[in-house]
Amino acid sequence: MSDPDGYLASVRSEISQGDIFEGITVFRPGLDGVPPSPPTEVVRGLLVTHDCEFDKPRTRYCVIAQVRSLVSVDGGTQANVRQNRVLSAFFLPALRDAMPDSFADFRDISSVLKDELIRLDANALRVVSLDDAAREALQEQLVRFFVREPPAAD
Repeated sequence: MSDPDGYLASVRSEISQGDIFEGITVFRPGLDGVPPSPPTEVVRGLLVTHDCEFDKPRTRYCVIAQVRSLVSVDGGTQANVRQNRVLSAFFLPALRDAMPDSFADFRDISSVLKDELIRLDANALRVVSLDDAAREALQEQLVRFFVREPPAAD
């Protein structure tokens, strides 16, 4: 059963693309060879890796996109993010009291251990699953971001 906001009433039985996790530790490489201090950050993230890849025993790493609060961008951009007009962003409406209006930032993706996501899930830190319509919209936005139309020839 879906909520009208694009989320399922409870998380899917299996970890799936579009699931949002709290407490993901990601590595942050430094600039000019100087690592940041600390070199890791704990973030909220949306699973980008597709289900049919996640469930393979040989899959060790998954891809997540950091979830950022919509207020982290200016007002004009917020309206465009809400309508998924910003190719690098996928809008995520507020989730009850757990998350304000947010977006998955495709410019900030990280590789994480699959076992880390399984551990977070076991500790109830997989907070929500997108419903089927929202997952399809996520997939469309990912294609728009990664496979852009080439510019028209003059």
